[in-house]
Amino acid sequence: MLLFGHHGITRGIFVGLGVIIPSLKSAIDLRYLALGALLPDLIDKPIGKVIFASTFSNGLMIGYTLLFSCHLVLAGIYLYQKRRDPRVFAPVFSSFFHIQEDHVWTPSSFFLDSAWMEFS
Repeated sequence: MLLFGHHGITRGIFVGLGVIIPSLKSAIDLRYLALGALLPDLIDKPIGKVIFASTFSNGLMIGYTLLFSCHLVLAGIYLYQKRRDPRVFAPVFSSFFHIQEDHVWTPSSFFLDSAWMEFS
Protein backbone atom coordinates (compact mmCIF):
# COMPACT_ATOMS: atom_id res chain seq x y z
CA MET A 1 0.00 0.00 0.00
CA LEU A 2 1.52 3.25 -1.13
CA LEU A 3 0.13 5.52 1.54
CA PHE A 4 1.83 8.70 0.44
CA GLY A 5 2.00 7.64 -3.20
CA HIS A 6 -1.73 7.29 -3.73
CA HIS A 7 -2.65 10.29 -1.63
CA GLY A 8 0.18 12.45 -2.96
CA ILE A 9 -0.38 11.72 -6.63
CA THR A 10 -4.14 12.15 -6.34
CA ARG A 11 -3.74 15.38 -4.38
CA GLY A 12 -1.24 16.66 -6.94
CA ILE A 13 -3.70 15.96 -9.75
CA PHE A 14 -6.50 17.84 -7.99
CA VAL A 15 -4.27 20.76 -6.94
CA GLY A 16 -3.07 21.00 -10.54
CA LEU A 17 -6.64 20.98 -11.78
CA GLY A 18 -7.45 23.64 -9.17
CA VAL A 19 -4.85 25.92 -10.74
CA ILE A 20 -6.36 25.42 -14.19
CA ILE A 21 -9.99 25.54 -12.97
CA PRO A 22 -10.11 27.95 -9.99
CA SER A 23 -13.71 27.08 -9.05
CA LEU A 24 -12.56 23.52 -8.38
CA LYS A 25 -10.55 24.64 -5.33
CA SER A 26 -13.69 25.31 -3.31
CA ALA A 27 -15.31 22.07 -4.48
CA ILE A 28 -12.56 19.79 -3.16
CA ASP A 29 -12.15 18.93 0.50
CA LEU A 30 -8.72 17.41 1.05
CA ARG A 31 -9.98 15.18 3.87
CA TYR A 32 -12.52 13.55 1.55
CA LEU A 33 -9.85 13.36 -1.13
CA ALA A 34 -7.50 11.48 1.22
CA LEU A 35 -10.27 9.11 2.29
CA GLY A 36 -11.15 8.25 -1.30
CA ALA A 37 -7.51 7.88 -2.33
CA LEU A 38 -6.98 5.21 0.31
CA LEU A 39 -10.44 3.62 0.31
CA PRO A 40 -9.74 0.66 -2.05
CA ASP A 41 -6.72 -0.35 0.02
CA LEU A 42 -8.53 0.16 3.33
CA ILE A 43 -11.23 -2.25 2.17
CA ASP A 44 -9.25 -4.86 0.26
CA LYS A 45 -5.97 -5.27 2.12
CA PRO A 46 -7.56 -6.56 5.35
CA ILE A 47 -9.97 -8.80 3.43
CA GLY A 48 -7.57 -10.22 0.84
CA LYS A 49 -4.33 -10.34 2.79
CA VAL A 50 -5.56 -11.20 6.30
CA ILE A 51 -9.03 -12.74 6.36
CA PHE A 52 -8.85 -14.72 3.11
CA ALA A 53 -5.06 -14.99 2.89
CA SER A 54 -5.06 -18.76 2.32
CA THR A 55 -7.88 -18.63 -0.23
CA PHE A 56 -7.20 -15.55 -2.37
CA SER A 57 -3.87 -14.03 -1.23
CA ASN A 58 -4.78 -10.99 -3.27
CA GLY A 59 -5.37 -7.41 -2.21
CA LEU A 60 -7.32 -6.50 -5.35
CA MET A 61 -10.81 -7.73 -4.69
CA ILE A 62 -13.86 -5.62 -3.87
CA GLY A 63 -12.57 -2.04 -3.80
CA TYR A 64 -10.90 -2.40 -7.19
CA THR A 65 -13.95 -3.46 -9.18
CA LEU A 66 -16.17 -1.54 -11.53
CA LEU A 67 -19.15 -2.43 -9.36
CA PHE A 68 -17.56 -0.72 -6.33
CA SER A 69 -16.83 2.40 -8.39
CA CYS A 70 -20.45 2.50 -9.60
CA HIS A 71 -21.69 2.23 -6.02
CA LEU A 72 -19.46 5.14 -5.02
CA VAL A 73 -20.86 7.22 -7.88
CA LEU A 74 -24.42 6.43 -6.82
CA ALA A 75 -23.63 7.27 -3.20
CA GLY A 76 -22.06 10.55 -4.34
CA ILE A 77 -25.13 11.45 -6.40
CA TYR A 78 -27.42 10.64 -3.48
CA LEU A 79 -25.39 12.70 -1.01
CA TYR A 80 -25.14 15.58 -3.48
CA GLN A 81 -28.91 15.67 -3.91
CA LYS A 82 -29.33 15.61 -0.16
CA ARG A 83 -26.67 18.17 0.83
CA ARG A 84 -26.06 20.16 -2.38
CA ASP A 85 -22.36 20.02 -1.55
CA PRO A 86 -20.05 19.13 -4.47
CA ARG A 87 -17.31 18.04 -2.06
CA VAL A 88 -19.01 14.64 -1.69
CA PHE A 89 -17.66 13.71 -5.14
CA ALA A 90 -14.03 13.97 -3.98
CA PRO A 91 -13.91 10.38 -2.63
CA VAL A 92 -15.52 9.11 -5.83
CA PHE A 93 -12.94 10.65 -8.14
CA SER A 94 -9.95 10.01 -5.88
CA SER A 95 -10.93 6.35 -5.45
CA PHE A 96 -11.15 6.00 -9.22
CA PHE A 97 -7.72 7.63 -9.59
CA HIS A 98 -6.36 5.15 -7.04
CA ILE A 99 -7.60 2.27 -9.16
CA GLN A 100 -5.99 3.78 -12.26
CA GLU A 101 -2.71 4.40 -10.41
CA ASP A 102 -2.56 0.70 -9.54
CA HIS A 103 -3.07 -0.19 -13.24
CA VAL A 104 -6.21 -2.18 -12.53
CA TRP A 105 -8.05 -2.05 -15.81
CA THR A 106 -7.57 -5.63 -16.92
CA PRO A 107 -10.76 -7.70 -17.14
CA SER A 108 -9.51 -10.16 -14.52
CA SER A 109 -9.47 -7.52 -11.81
CA PHE A 110 -11.52 -4.48 -12.81
CA PHE A 111 -14.44 -6.61 -14.00
CA LEU A 112 -14.01 -9.19 -11.24
CA ASP A 113 -17.59 -8.66 -10.14
CA SER A 114 -18.87 -10.13 -13.42
CA ALA A 115 -16.53 -13.12 -13.07
CA TRP A 116 -17.95 -13.85 -9.63
CA MET A 117 -21.49 -13.90 -11.01
CA GLU A 118 -20.95 -16.91 -13.25
CA PHE A 119 -23.38 -19.67 -12.50
CA SER A 120 -22.70 -23.27 -13.45
